[in-house]
Amino acid sequence: MKLVFLPGLDGTDILFNDLIKALPKTLNYEAIYLPELEGQDCSEQAVSLEKLTKEEILFLVVEFYSGRLAYEL
Repeated sequence: MKLVFLPGLDGTDILFNDLIKALPKTLNYEAIYLPELEGQDCSEQAVSLEKLTKEEILFLVVEFYSGRLAYEL
């Protein structure tokens, strides 16, 4: 299982920085930087995100804008 942090509209993981620092080092996680995803809308970005996380069980932690991205995924 992988813990994936999806940011708000600013596209950064700044909101999650303190939480990430507190996570155990053994935990498998990734913070996604939205501008690195291909696509102009949530549907297209969800396809790009799916390619990055292919064949993994995901636990998504989302902020505002990324809620729609998580729904599309």
